[in-house]
Amino acid sequence: MSTLVDASFREWTLGLDPRESRISVFEHIRDIPYSLSVRMTGPDTAPEEILSAGKGYCGPKHYLLAAMFRKLGLEVVFATFPFLWNDPGLRYPPDLRALAATVPVAYHLACRVRINGQWVLVDVTWDPALEKGGFPVNR
Repeated sequence: MSTLVDASFREWTLGLDPRESRISVFEHIRDIPYSLSVRMTGPDTAPEEILSAGKGYCGPKHYLLAAMFRKLGLEVVFATFPFLWNDPGLRYPPDLRALAATVPVAYHLACRVRINGQWVLVDVTWDPALEKGGFPVNR
């Protein structure tokens, strides 16, 4: 793992118990601003790249989450789902809604994490600033 990932992990979990560490890691990664403008080179390099860039999209955010949760001793698998940018629950202005209708199905990456013997879907994609646009921010 990279020096930047290790340093961030130590900073985000220092002095915390396992539950608090999970929550801290989750919140720090969730709060990385969502951006499609950053090009990531792959799953192995994405954790460092997203920390360096300070922004990223679902793939890199979840590669980082998996790396850090594994450092906490948690079992993690990836989950993919079809995603439509034209989701009717998202509050877009009319011009953006029309544009979103032209975008084909994309695929969304999240994590399933075994916590206390239960598989839990964990999604850190949308940062809190996107809530006002109708994006579902996980708490």
